[in-house]
Amino acid sequence: TPVANAGRADASKARAEVIRLDDGSAATPLGRDSHVAVTEQSAGRTGVRLTRGRGHFAVVHRPSHVFEVYAGDVVISVVGTEFTVEKAQQRVGVWVHKGRVRVSSHGEEVTLQTGENRWFGEEQEAQPLTPEQLDLEAPGENWRALAGSFEYGRAYEVLQRSGVRDSAEDLLLAADVARLSGHPAQAVPYLLQVVRAHGASARAALASFTLGRVLLENLGQPVQAAQAFAEARRLGGGSALAEDALFREVQAWSQAGNASNARNLAEQYLKQYPSGLHLRAVRALGGLE
Repeated sequence: TPVANAGRADASKARAEVIRLDDGSAATPLGRDSHVAVTEQSAGRTGVRLTRGRGHFAVVHRPSHVFEVYAGDVVISVVGTEFTVEKAQQRVGVWVHKGRVRVSSHGEEVTLQTGENRWFGEEQEAQPLTPEQLDLEAPGENWRALAGSFEYGRAYEVLQRSGVRDSAEDLLLAADVARLSGHPAQAVPYLLQVVRAHGASARAALASFTLGRVLLENLGQPVQAAQAFAEARRLGGGSALAEDALFREVQAWSQAGNASNARNLAEQYLKQYPSGLHLRAVRALGGLE
């Protein structure tokens, strides 16, 4: 049963290791069994994943900067605020201490204000505990635990032997392990599996966007990258991820030498995001300057 007072300021927060982010924000795992991992830090976006337990987030307000927290299939988007998230089995709780957050879960989007809280997801019937939940694996041989300790090289070695469950969260974490251990090509199947098998999940758009980055930045496949970014836009709908995906799509077609596609998409970006974060780069990449 989730802790009843999870939304209150946690006394252990002051003693927990605070993760300082490039945008000035802070993420704090609450409790020794909680795990928070930074998945992206760029000029326009910060992404953080809560894989288990609780995390407290203090986000600095920066115009046109997207800060998102991923917990299972729930995505919490903020501008500048302070809030706590708890991941408890199939449910995710969000408590807003200051400011406002937008929460997307299974096609539903809800805005929470200061002092509001809500659980997302449904209670599941009790299932037999897995070896992982019983902690029967030796910590050093658990690839998820190794990834949580940022030991990506060792985590990748263990992952190759143990495999990964077919859940969007595990597949995304496995892709991160492959990327961050220097095996970007091995991240591709995991990301494709999320998109193909979990297309209804809020994580599918993120998986397709990450796939596009791997193809563009690591594997030198700009045409395939452009297609992945287009799929991320489709899956993401009107989310904040869509703007970044469209910019990356322009970039990919430009690198592929397809000036026509790059220009058409650049013009589309200017119409959709007249005050967008990537205006200057889009104009240059699309040949509009």
